[in-house]
Amino acid sequence: TIVQTGENKFDITLTVKTSQKIEKQVVSEDAAVVLVLDNSSSMDDDDISDLKEGVRSFVNTLTTGITSSAKREIAIVMFGSNANTILSWTDANTGWGKIQINQEIQSIHEKYDEGTNIEGGLRLAYNLLGTDDVKDITNKYVVLMTDGVPTYHVSDHNESSRTDVMWGTEGGGNSAEHEDYHDIYCTQDNPWNQGDQIPNKIKNERGARLYTVLYGEQDHKWVNGQTPSAWLSSFATQHFDEDENISLGLGNIADIIVNQAKAWILTDPMGSNVLFDESN
Repeated sequence: TIVQTGENKFDITLTVKTSQKIEKQVVSEDAAVVLVLDNSSSMDDDDISDLKEGVRSFVNTLTTGITSSAKREIAIVMFGSNANTILSWTDANTGWGKIQINQEIQSIHEKYDEGTNIEGGLRLAYNLLGTDDVKDITNKYVVLMTDGVPTYHVSDHNESSRTDVMWGTEGGGNSAEHEDYHDIYCTQDNPWNQGDQIPNKIKNERGARLYTVLYGEQDHKWVNGQTPSAWLSSFATQHFDEDENISLGLGNIADIIVNQAKAWILTDPMGSNVLFDESN
């Protein structure tokens, strides 16, 4: 309706019809993170100590300054020739949960095998993100840390929906062969022989962000005709190169997750001025 209130002055009232009244959008603090961590034999004792410290700091950052009701679910997958879930979903924002997580972090040790089964680690992360434990959490993340290139893979007959272990098969052994990265990220496949593209499934089917950290010296290493850093960057939401500091890379990612998973409310400033017709 239009009502003239003076010369060239009018009051205009608009009625907006909508099927839903939305004035506020609430974003949850809850977050679920799968840490996929390399503990193959190339990770020596000093590297493992740095890794443990980095993971402890990551968890502490993730649980600092949040409300007591927020969920911060953590799962930890370790990979060498095989990949194993050493910690299933555990809420780090509870006293008992943090004790369990610290116990598992302390148990991390060097594996005395040569394999680097990145595919196995990512497959377990994908499966874990599909469980009921985290189905109601929208802020989902996978953090992959490695110091090398994939040299083992998961054979077709070992691919499964298991969340505890993914058995590996030797490929290049000391270098990355096609079958070691075929199901992760590969630009050499024929159209009729596409890999499973597990990182894309993690992002598109599980709705998760995938962060990668590359640690250590990478001279003379290649994957898919790329340097390890370029290869990881090809499928990561964001990639970090950390030559000598695992904690820094994990810390940067923890800060990103904390900022993305902060509870906030978006209010429509026009909400109080809109009349909602819910008669339809």
